[in-house]
Amino acid sequence: MRRLTIHLLILLATTSVTTYARSGPDKAGSALTHAPAKVRAVANPLGNSGSARAAGQKLFARYCSECHGETAKGTPQGPPIREASKAVTAGTLQWFIKNGNLRAGMPSWSRLPDQQRWQLVTYLQSLSE
Repeated sequence: MRRLTIHLLILLATTSVTTYARSGPDKAGSALTHAPAKVRAVANPLGNSGSARAAGQKLFARYCSECHGETAKGTPQGPPIREASKAVTAGTLQWFIKNGNLRAGMPSWSRLPDQQRWQLVTYLQSLSE
């Protein structure tokens, strides 16, 4: 009985984390909705640069694809982020990459230089085109 209880608790905790992590940017509880207004208004300084997009693709493959999948369509470890990149501003996306959300399993990428985070944003937003 005790083993069953422990297994049920683990299953419940895992399900709760997965559900929270997979909530979209427009759902209550999503960390993307908590970006400060001043960062939501920040424009991508790299614009729609082809070289920034290519650099962002390499960074995504190195740092993000393990959890979010090679095409950003998600995996069991991380939610799809193609739709999220359509639903938020560039500033919000850069803020989220920088700060992460550890409760949902998203690490902070603040150690990456600003330019690399903006390259990631450029790449992610190009996926939604």
